[in-house]
Amino acid sequence: MKLSELVVGQQAKIIGYEGISVGHRKKLLAMGLLPQTRIHFVRVAPFGDPLQIKTSNISLALRKTLAEKITVEVI
Repeated sequence: MKLSELVVGQQAKIIGYEGISVGHRKKLLAMGLLPQTRIHFVRVAPFGDPLQIKTSNISLALRKTLAEKITVEVI
């Protein structure tokens, strides 16, 4: 399942990244979005972009196009 397919309030863990550039991947990893990291899908902006997620350490807004490239597993 892709991160962009989660429903508000769902929790998941990151499985991997598909088709993300090296630069974006490094930024996500540096912010703590490592594989096996648990995330909480907080909300979607009024026009559907960006999406807000939360980990134990940070709250982050991601573009929907980037979220479509992050594979997650619902917990």
